Amino acid sequence: MSTRLLLGGDAMLGRGVDAAIARHGVDWPLAALRSHLAGADLVAVNLECAITAADTWYQGPPKAFYFRARPAAAELLRHAGVGLCTLANNHALDAGPAGLLDTLDILRAHGIACVGAGADAESAWAPAVLEIAGQRLGVLAGCDHQADFAAGPDTPGIAYLDLADPAQVDKLLGRVRRLAAAVDHAIVALHWQPNWVPTVDARYRTLARRLVEAGARLVWGHSPHHFLGVQWFGPAAVL
Repeated sequence: MSTRLLLGGDAMLGRGVDAAIARHGVDWPLAALRSHLAGADLVAVNLECAITAADTWYQGPPKAFYFRARPAAAELLRHAGVGLCTLANNHALDAGPAGLLDTLDILRAHGIACVGAGADAESAWAPAVLEIAGQRLGVLAGCDHQADFAAGPDTPGIAYLDLADPAQVDKLLGRVRRLAAAVDHAIVALHWQPNWVPTVDARYRTLARRLVEAGARLVWGHSPHHFLGVQWFGPAAVL
């Protein structure tokens, strides 16, 4: 049985996009794509902004950009058919810890699954398991930058991964093995690499192969802000 997935990259619904949603409504700008999105069994995106009605901002070290959207953004995602958002990225806490918790609550209230962030490290690293077209899909998400966004034992944040730390990489591989044993297909979503890199660096290719060997059927990369291709390892793919 085939399962059709539509995986988007970084979906930023703050700033000017947030203003346009308020002006044009929640069908803007994805209404024109709805028929194409409807052909997928699961539409997933990396949500690169906080969604909250609160006027809060991250109080940590200054950043170049802060992305925050109002709750209507979640309705836009639901109208477009998005069923899963990964939140392990460098903008999930732009509205602070309270804004992240709002994001999780708002998305779930709209029937959109979340992965890669949570109220603590355990929940941030917990996979999302979805029943899609008769298959159990397990999704695990992590991010290799914005270390100050990392969830702690008792503090909200993202599933942060230091790729230079072999122990953290080994822990990720262990998580993938356990997930792959429990579902039909394991997907690893990684917000990795700098923006606009022209190619995938060798260390990421090496890690992707190790993830496939650990049981990942699909390694779904995002963050560079443009498409860098697909590599197949037998029945598994890296993109």
